[in-house]
Amino acid sequence: MFLNVRIMNVAHFVFLITISVIMTGCGGGGGGSAGSTPIASTCGIAPSSSYTVNWDTVVDGDITGYRVYYGLTSPLNKTNSSFQDVGNVNSWIMHPSDYGYMSCDTVNIAVASIGGSKGISSLSTPISIVLD
Repeated sequence: MFLNVRIMNVAHFVFLITISVIMTGCGGGGGGSAGSTPIASTCGIAPSSSYTVNWDTVVDGDITGYRVYYGLTSPLNKTNSSFQDVGNVNSWIMHPSDYGYMSCDTVNIAVASIGGSKGISSLSTPISIVLD
């Protein structure tokens, strides 16, 4: 699945980010950032699949990394979601069972860039994944 989204925030960054999600059948590993509390699932069984979320890197000398926001709430925003700082990389592997998600949950995911002096950008347009 590929999705082109534009993040616009005049005070911070303007960039095009492409998010792709690849599902694999393994599972396990991973973890959330401190203070992130997953929202409880309402359906299904624990999924064994993992999902790789990829995005295009931002060309800006101030970028120090990326933050992935995720949650069951739609529309997703910074206050109703959990997040994980993933460093200065362009991918993140989500193991849904690590966050308490179940098969048939719809997880919304968005990415923001983190800048040394510019702070955290606006969220990309969220994508939604129905877990298998």
